[in-house]
Amino acid sequence: KAALGEGDTVCTPAQLCSMLSSIVSGGKRYSSHLLYEVRNFTSGDVTQKTQPSLLCEYALSGEGRTLLLDAMRDAMKQSGRLEGLVEDLNTLGIQAGCFASSVPSGNGGTDHAVMLAYSTPVVSLLDQPRTGICVAVIVENGGEASVAEPVIEAVLEQWNKE
Repeated sequence: KAALGEGDTVCTPAQLCSMLSSIVSGGKRYSSHLLYEVRNFTSGDVTQKTQPSLLCEYALSGEGRTLLLDAMRDAMKQSGRLEGLVEDLNTLGIQAGCFASSVPSGNGGTDHAVMLAYSTPVVSLLDQPRTGICVAVIVENGGEASVAEPVIEAVLEQWNKE
């Protein structure tokens, strides 16, 4: 049995995002980073930008990947809070999906709320490519995964505006 944080399997939110982005990108794993770009406060000009760095590439079955991403899109559409957001993103040609779970806390207390979400890379209205985004939210002793939905919703909405 393998589960998040149980037994010998322990994952950080960054590792979960790395795993999810590898699946979404079709088997390409890039180095993680916390800072995408730095802008001048006054002018808004970009003064520093993190460039993508490909770590490895692995074969990923097209059928398996499609099945997983379809299931994640369906899960997001069934979420009360996220259903409207999915429709808004779809009208812009952005695919999005999520995985939600309650993970046992291990101490007999309330389960942890876990939610992973992604949006695919797009070409903006200004024909400038935009990167995709993967988000992992873990709420310690949060109970149901729906506790993490407002955070996912806020992050994806903000990402969509930029």
